[in-house]
Amino acid sequence: MDVLNWSSGYLHTSDAFEMVLTAGLCAWVQQSDRCSERREAESVFHAKRAPPISLQNYVSRVVKYSSCSPACFSVAFAYILRLARSYECMVPSSQNVHRIVLATVMLAVKMNEDIHYDNAYFARIGGLPLVELNRLETDLLLRLPFDVCVGIGEMVEA
Repeated sequence: MDVLNWSSGYLHTSDAFEMVLTAGLCAWVQQSDRCSERREAESVFHAKRAPPISLQNYVSRVVKYSSCSPACFSVAFAYILRLARSYECMVPSSQNVHRIVLATVMLAVKMNEDIHYDNAYFARIGGLPLVELNRLETDLLLRLPFDVCVGIGEMVEA
């Protein structure tokens, strides 16, 4: 059965995963924002100010409209961990986390799902111009040195 028992009924595994992912990212963003003065130069992922949509609502939107499996979200989180370990400017903060989530989920879907949407669709999901999302994807691939395979050990860690 693909559901977890929840006190008020049933919660789908993907819903539970979304909640865990969002809670982890929110905690990470809060900690990162407190230490923002130590961050090096900004990246193409940084917005001038934090978007008006909450991270929880944004992740819910990406989950709802991207139609990808929970495994893809594990892969996306593994990409986020790689970025944060390698580039101080890529540690999720309130100014970059929305774009990091969108780009990593889109890349994870492309690498792990047989059928997926194109960049224009993901740009509409994320509320970004297509040109900007394409730039984010290119930067992401370069920062990951095109190493988009995530092994079991790395997924367990994520």
